[in-house]
Amino acid sequence: MDSLTQIVLGAGVGELLLGRKLGNRAMVWGGLAATVPDLDVFLGAFLSPAESLHTHRGFSHSVFFAAMAPALYAYLIQKLYKSGLHEKKSWKATVASFTGLGFLFILAFPSLIAAFVGGTIPAIITFVIAGAAVFFLTKRFIKNYYKKEAADIEIPTYSALYWFFFWATFTHPILDCFTVYGTQLFAPISQVRISWDNISVADPAYTLVFGIPLIVAAFYPRLSKTRFTWMLIGIGLSSLYMNSTFRNKQVVNDVVDNTLEKNKIQADRYMTNPTILNNILWTATIDTKDTIYFGMYSLFDTNKEIDLRPYAKNKQLLQDAKDDDYDINTIQWFSKDYYTVIKRKDGRLQVNDMRYGIFGQEDEGEEAFIFRFILSKDEKGYYHIGDESQGPPQNRDMKSAFGEMFNRARGI
Repeated sequence: MDSLTQIVLGAGVGELLLGRKLGNRAMVWGGLAATVPDLDVFLGAFLSPAESLHTHRGFSHSVFFAAMAPALYAYLIQKLYKSGLHEKKSWKATVASFTGLGFLFILAFPSLIAAFVGGTIPAIITFVIAGAAVFFLTKRFIKNYYKKEAADIEIPTYSALYWFFFWATFTHPILDCFTVYGTQLFAPISQVRISWDNISVADPAYTLVFGIPLIVAAFYPRLSKTRFTWMLIGIGLSSLYMNSTFRNKQVVNDVVDNTLEKNKIQADRYMTNPTILNNILWTATIDTKDTIYFGMYSLFDTNKEIDLRPYAKNKQLLQDAKDDDYDINTIQWFSKDYYTVIKRKDGRLQVNDMRYGIFGQEDEGEEAFIFRFILSKDEKGYYHIGDESQGPPQNRDMKSAFGEMFNRARGI
């Protein structure tokens, strides 16, 4: 999922395991540990598009990384606290600088999202709420950390720190397994991508029901029962919400089964997953012999049937691909073979990962597909994914596309 949600989850795990010893520091260390796996995205600048697909959510998201990295984290943190460096002004100034950046992120990011999705008024409301939270958090940070002479903490053992960082790290790829993108949980031994397809890669509802109680908990002393209660509320509400997404998925699956039966479509397999930023509007991708059907269904729809749109697979367009073509094999692996091939206006081939569908509601041709791979062929006959493959279409108003999506989520 998105990095903000991973930070919240890591903070929650940190508070659960070491909050009574480290106080808010447990949230911070847990959030930082949960962020590290996603740093693999920076490797993309040095890799080809196909190599980048293999790398992201690869080894850094595996159980092996989660077992190895905490050994170093625990050693460094224990050394930090035993050395007394954490009490010095230079360390506190460094922490304050990064904390300030974090507060700016809290202030700006939700407001930008609200402006993009809802416009000026929602952005102003979000900014005011975020501003109030940042104001009170800043006051508490200055009073209880920056100006405080001695840290009110109990230094954990190495073993306690190791397991703390293990769970803060390992829950990151586990959370990613719930999304359609999937996670190579056993890399490098296996490249199988585990995905349960029940929640979007960014779902504000999950983030908020978890994050808000944690923020409230941060205002209480580390040994306070009220603090512990708020932490449990955050974990409980987020777990209940995650459980509800599986129920929603089953509802949608039942509708897909009904649609296939009514339309006498012989499907080899199908998959369902929610659209971005919500768990109300779902997509269905249905695989048949020569065609992939794609449709959307809202939990508020009155008609318990999906309007399916057919897309020819056209896999014969890639029949000249060599068996060892790395980029083509990567696309097939990444898309789990839910893909179609089209010929673009410029003559190049384009492969569309149909699990993600199209921007908005209207199919506007080759640029409409969310995950598309534009191919070129070298002199040896191997295909390569172009750098311009990903990103929103140039001729598409993305704000309108999101508006269409949210209107569709209201049901028909």
